[in-house]
Amino acid sequence: MKNNNKKRSHSRVILIVGLGRFGQALCKSLAEKGNQVIAVDRSRPLVEEMADIVDISVQADATDAEALQKIGAKEADIAVVAIGSNVEASILTTTILKDLGIPEVIARAQNHIHARVLARVGATRVVFPEKDMGERLASLMMHPWMSHFAQLPGYTVIQDGDRIMVAGIKEDIEEWIED
Repeated sequence: MKNNNKKRSHSRVILIVGLGRFGQALCKSLAEKGNQVIAVDRSRPLVEEMADIVDISVQADATDAEALQKIGAKEADIAVVAIGSNVEASILTTTILKDLGIPEVIARAQNHIHARVLARVGATRVVFPEKDMGERLASLMMHPWMSHFAQLPGYTVIQDGDRIMVAGIKEDIEEWIED
């Protein structure tokens, strides 16, 4: 285990389990944005590769609840189960992280049945990285102006000529101002 101990104020503690391309990309991006990142994988070379990028990098079996407790996993605000092809490990890890009380567990799914099981064991959100990025890229290709907008879950962005409207946001802003 390598601990870079880069305490940051106002950052979230994010646990990334699985350091393939998806997990590594998450680690790098989240660390660059000032989050405290804990990276976990069974593979020593992958853990060593992330050692200078994240705050803590650990070689461990994420399907072992005791191992996750020892590394302080339950201190995470968010956990991402980025395990690639090992469906069983993905499901077990998601279950353990929810049992540890991590409020938000995002899990990568291989297929729709896997996604349903992940949701049933408590994943807060299930993602399909390749599918999700493909859909986003297609949208950007069809509507290049959208690249200047942040994604707003629960809202709809509509372009009407030169005007851009966001459905649903006005009501939320008015409610927030009144509170």
